[in-house]
Amino acid sequence: MGDNCVEDARIVAEQFIALKKKDGWYLYAFNGRQLITTPYEDISNVDKLVVLKRYGKSIVVRAQQIAAIAQMKQLDISLVFDDVRAWGEGNLLVKNGVLEGVIGQDIQFVIPLGRQVLVKTSFGFISRKDGKVQVTGVLPALEAESYDDVRDYGDWLELRSGPQSTLYRVSLKKIVADKLDSVWMKNRVAFAARNDSLNVYAGASKLASFERTSPVNFIRGGDSVVYFWVPEKKNKVVFEASHGKKLFSADFEDIEVIAGDLFAFSKKNRKGVLKKGIFRRDGKIAQPAEYDVIVPSSAGYLSLLKDKKFGLYDIKQQKLIKPEYERNVLPYAGGYFIAYKGAYGIITAAEEPITGFDFDEIRYWNDTSAWVKKNFAWTIISIKNKENMLSRIRSFQTIKDTGGERIVRVQQDNYFGIVSNRRGVLIPPTFTDILNIGSSEKPFYFTEKRVEEAGIYVVIYYNSEGKLVRKQVYEEEEYDRIYCEN
Repeated sequence: MGDNCVEDARIVAEQFIALKKKDGWYLYAFNGRQLITTPYEDISNVDKLVVLKRYGKSIVVRAQQIAAIAQMKQLDISLVFDDVRAWGEGNLLVKNGVLEGVIGQDIQFVIPLGRQVLVKTSFGFISRKDGKVQVTGVLPALEAESYDDVRDYGDWLELRSGPQSTLYRVSLKKIVADKLDSVWMKNRVAFAARNDSLNVYAGASKLASFERTSPVNFIRGGDSVVYFWVPEKKNKVVFEASHGKKLFSADFEDIEVIAGDLFAFSKKNRKGVLKKGIFRRDGKIAQPAEYDVIVPSSAGYLSLLKDKKFGLYDIKQQKLIKPEYERNVLPYAGGYFIAYKGAYGIITAAEEPITGFDFDEIRYWNDTSAWVKKNFAWTIISIKNKENMLSRIRSFQTIKDTGGERIVRVQQDNYFGIVSNRRGVLIPPTFTDILNIGSSEKPFYFTEKRVEEAGIYVVIYYNSEGKLVRKQVYEEEEYDRIYCEN
């Protein structure tokens, strides 16, 4: 390999090309002109700052200084450090021996070199020196002070001097409170004690203030919104911490977010038995505390249990199907529901029966019709018209279930057919066998009809639309050669 062979290459500061040759790295302009003739161990950049490494040292120069070499200007290589690291937003952490500092893109010191320990934070830097802490990247008034301790809570910052703390909101660049006795975080909510008060902070201001001994209880829930409650006289006050808002005051034993803006609460009845109800976000009662269990059902619904009977609550419509059924009430489609009283039936949201409670099982087919099972046989019924669309079905198997269409192979008595929930009967159930010899995405059907008296088989091929493609009649001996059960 010759001395001029290139082993590696990279773009530097979006202005230059660094080439690695046998003896080290060189820097070139995009037009091919060589700018640096001295080889370096490495050449890299942080934004517009270029780092040249030689003899284990790192030289920091600005990209425009290198570009000026083309105008015969001398490169200033006086800014030399033992170690250089990128430190966010174009800054560089630099070290010389035990000294640490930070320089910016203008190669001026953001934090001068000194005997200190620098730590990168969400807001900027922390510098620890001689037992004191300074911060960079916040308000000038805070940067000018030294602190005993600084705690970084992400979007919140606690700066402690002696017995008192200052609470700072990083994203808002604002001092939220000062002269606090103590500060702590829980569930992304800032709490602080001052004298005899417990303060809660959200946004840029104080959300609420209570007695210092008041317990703060966070409310269970899967949402990213944070809620909590505190006791107040005989009631409990519920707050939404995320937006700094008091929601309502009410009497309850326990409370949890159950769905959207609804809360399930527990309260003792006159007999001292704990029952459950539902609060809306404004504290109004959506359902009184008279249920044994309230749990989310399918999307948009809550399942209710009262005295061993099941009901359903529609969250969006704020309507109740009373707990009068022996099993969970299930939403079907089109405002219909599946309920159970000794057997399954279909009802409306107003609890009007669409069918009798006559079925062993009900399965979804489409918004206007359903599979129902009775006496081991399936039927497709029209829900609105209560008509049987296809009956005496012994079994059915899914061939396709994509794009909102479901296609099944049905067995009616001893014959087979193909039915779609969108297009109805594609192939009537009159064949002794049907096979899908295509794919689930694009079915292609092989059907047979045996005529025993004549000893022949009629084979018909149908495409995915149920249209006849080919028809052939085979003698029994011929048929055996084209058909294999496997």
